[in-house]
Amino acid sequence: MLILLPTASVAYGVAYGVAYGVGCGLLLLAAVFFLVTNLIPIDESVLKKQPFFELLRTPGSSQIVMLILMVTVIPLVEEFLFRGAMFSALARGKGIAVATIVTTLLFMAVYIPEKIHYWPGFIAVGLLGLVSVALRLRFFSLVPSVITHAVYNAILLGTSFLYQSV
Repeated sequence: MLILLPTASVAYGVAYGVAYGVGCGLLLLAAVFFLVTNLIPIDESVLKKQPFFELLRTPGSSQIVMLILMVTVIPLVEEFLFRGAMFSALARGKGIAVATIVTTLLFMAVYIPEKIHYWPGFIAVGLLGLVSVALRLRFFSLVPSVITHAVYNAILLGTSFLYQSV
């Protein structure tokens, strides 16, 4: 069995992991944006009926609460659950490949109610799951995965607010 050990100091590793996480989040969004804008037409009538957009149209403090949840709490909880607890348990028992596939599919399943009528959203969520696993394996930490997830959610939320105002 191959044991991978981090080679850099902890402080350098965390800083590098955060920077890597931000970069991966931005690249992931760029890829999804390219896919959606150039290859897959957006059916705006279906998109505007999504629960996410319904919540965006709710004025007041609910938008602030959603922003806080999407950029802080949700990435932390989902990454600790999927790439932390579940991935670790499955990787020990079944191997890294099975753990990657199972946790990514379960992560995608959480988003079925939101993405059921917009399948490109499943691609984006699946890519986020795979990138998060790769970051966890590369940095032996969930910090880059949480940062990637938070950046992804923040930009998604920001562009959704802009889209709603147009």
